[in-house]
Amino acid sequence: MSKLLRSSGNGKKAAIVVIVLLLLLCVVGFIAFSFAASNSDKILKGVNVSNISVSIDDMSKERALEKLSEYQQELDRKAFTISYDGSTNQFFGKDIELKVASNELVEKAYKVGKEEGFFQSAISYLKSIFGQEIANLDADYTVNEEQLETYVDKLIAASGTQAVDAKYEINEDNTEIKVTKGHDGITPLYSQLYNSIKEAAGSDELEGAIEVKAEVEAAKDIDFEELYTRTYVPKKNASYEEGGKYTPEQVGISFDKNEAYAKYKVLKADEEMTIALKKENPEITTENLNDILFKDELGRFKTLFNASNLNRSSNLNIAANSINNKILVPGEVFSYNDTLGERTAKNGYKEAHVYSGGEVVDGMGGGICQVSSTLYNSVLLADLEVVERKNHMFYPEYVDPSFDATVAWGSIDFKFKNNRETPIKIVASAKGGVCIVTIYGKKEDDEPKIELVSKVLSKKAPTTITRNDPTLEEGKQVVSQNPVTGYVSEGYKVYKDASGKEIKRTLISKDTYSPTDKIIKVGTKKVVKPVEPVTPDPVVETTTTVTPEQPTTTTPEQPSTQWPTGWDTPENPNYRG
Repeated sequence: MSKLLRSSGNGKKAAIVVIVLLLLLCVVGFIAFSFAASNSDKILKGVNVSNISVSIDDMSKERALEKLSEYQQELDRKAFTISYDGSTNQFFGKDIELKVASNELVEKAYKVGKEEGFFQSAISYLKSIFGQEIANLDADYTVNEEQLETYVDKLIAASGTQAVDAKYEINEDNTEIKVTKGHDGITPLYSQLYNSIKEAAGSDELEGAIEVKAEVEAAKDIDFEELYTRTYVPKKNASYEEGGKYTPEQVGISFDKNEAYAKYKVLKADEEMTIALKKENPEITTENLNDILFKDELGRFKTLFNASNLNRSSNLNIAANSINNKILVPGEVFSYNDTLGERTAKNGYKEAHVYSGGEVVDGMGGGICQVSSTLYNSVLLADLEVVERKNHMFYPEYVDPSFDATVAWGSIDFKFKNNRETPIKIVASAKGGVCIVTIYGKKEDDEPKIELVSKVLSKKAPTTITRNDPTLEEGKQVVSQNPVTGYVSEGYKVYKDASGKEIKRTLISKDTYSPTDKIIKVGTKKVVKPVEPVTPDPVVETTTTVTPEQPTTTTPEQPSTQWPTGWDTPENPNYRG
């Protein structure tokens, strides 16, 4: 019994050894098969190409390429017949440049079983030995699509035509649009045709018969909305931009969309029609821009000055010319200082009398406040928006109280805004003793008339100041500055309708003017009369008749009341125009 048991144990061990040896043998076999597959210089058997009429398995790369080159020659000679609606057209493979991608196909087939990993390569090699299929590849074909479509177009033309869309053309002078209606056509389904050509290329048949699939394609009609958008040009009047530049007018171009579409709908295929373009001329052109936009006088005011004061007159003239013909578009703000620039000799300004420290003294650009004040009154009469304005410290008599506008470079400015819907134009001049500023624009139909009213609330009398002047002879007196009353005043704009009835009254400003004192200069210079030496007359032995001397009458000097040169100006408080 024990012997039997020992005999049975040895048998099991032997079986295990056999199994292990078999497994090792399989592993070695797999390694050998994998090595053989990976190092083969041929395409493995069982690598098939489904859509090609020749086989390239069990061939080297070089032989496979030769085989495919022979196949390419067959493709060149292969005849293809395409048909549509009973009509046919024939061509050869070379006519459409039908090609097989030989290099890519051989390379793909050669890699099967060689680059798939140890186990899969061994399996592929075993299948190859036993004649089983390893892989089924597809050959890639290419055709000259443009050349193929040429043959198709000839075929389709026999049965119909391709679709032609409607078209239009605008003539050069923009007077009309020529419209041609299109017609429906036949459009081949080229993607399906390409696939059919490639399938036929891989068959064994010498001739491939292919039916062209096509569909009816409707011609595109004219999109009259798009045509109108492309054609339409809005009418635009010439207009001014900020800074006085202008934008030219634009002639409007349009047509009746509904009328044109109704006419187009009844057209037959390939018929033509004409759409007349309508031109609309703008009312305001660059030629009549000024005449229309600036035809109305919105506000006009004038002040007087002494033309004999040459320096001051020159300053007024420069200031008036600086603002003359200035155009402001709606919303634009006018600055007096920015427009005139700094008052310097380089800019042409001269010394003339100005107020300083309560007295009239010489200053560069004296007198230009008269132009700003004249402009201020025109602005008020034109009902424009005043942005910045300040009254003088002392009352200048060329305008009523509360209707002056002083300026000083770098500190005090006069500004206003064109709050109208149309541009305005300033026309100014200062010559012959008259300063005139007129604002032109376009009046509204119901625009009221404006009057300016000055109301004095109180007055303050000036005082008299006496000053010694060592340049004047003792006993002489000269009035160097005449007095001007000080005021507290209000300025109003009174709106009246066409009949002269007051509509409303608006307070513009309340102003205070200090009085201008009278200044008298009293001479303190001593006058010493020289004593002439007395020379005795020579004795003449003649008889003479002595006539008594006539008494000498002298007129005592009166104190001078004349102002120094240049003081007889509007800026002198005593100037009365």
